[in-house]
Amino acid sequence: MYSDNCSGQNKNFNMLSLWQYLIAQGKFTEVTHKFPVSGHTMMPPCDRDFGDIERKMRKRRCIYAPSEYVELVKECRTKNQFKVIEMTTDKFVSLDSVAKMMTKRTVTSNKEKIDFRQVSQFRMSSNKPLSVEVKLSHDDSEQWKLISFQKRGRPVKLQEVQLLPLYNGPKRIAKAKIDDVRSLCVFIPPIHHDFYNNIVVDEQNSGAEPTELMDDGSDVD
Repeated sequence: MYSDNCSGQNKNFNMLSLWQYLIAQGKFTEVTHKFPVSGHTMMPPCDRDFGDIERKMRKRRCIYAPSEYVELVKECRTKNQFKVIEMTTDKFVSLDSVAKMMTKRTVTSNKEKIDFRQVSQFRMSSNKPLSVEVKLSHDDSEQWKLISFQKRGRPVKLQEVQLLPLYNGPKRIAKAKIDDVRSLCVFIPPIHHDFYNNIVVDEQNSGAEPTELMDDGSDVD
């Protein structure tokens, strides 16, 4: 797995919980998650994919609804077309039940303190459950450092964990934001109005609250 160094999105305990769960479920025997060095984060295969989508988008004067993005991505190539999977709220699950079965640590088995922001590679494997090995560089000669997430007491069995739905229904949007968006419907063809009219409104949310970010890994202890 390759991703950028953004802690809020990729280098955090949520991602480590996901890999631990998938290994426990037998989906993988080993996962190595690598983070490119700052200034060298270009990944040609991904960049080519996005380039194909962007070229198609330039030919579209307006996009009125998310469904149009789906069709655009599907049609941007004549060969090796993208397979688009639309994610509805029922497809999202919470990893809290996995994270709660482990203890966040940044101290290795040799009592070395690790700053997760400086980690260049994570490695997890089925023969070292509930633990992660880290490297601070991409140097093959650097030794892996082991960090255990095992709680004190009886060993847990992640393969028995049930992931609960992240949402109980459609995601609600702040009323003030919806009112602003719907006021623009006069500029949107009527065929797309149902999408905006069917958004579920959160009457309790004024829209002024800050967005809650994912765990950035800085509180790992």
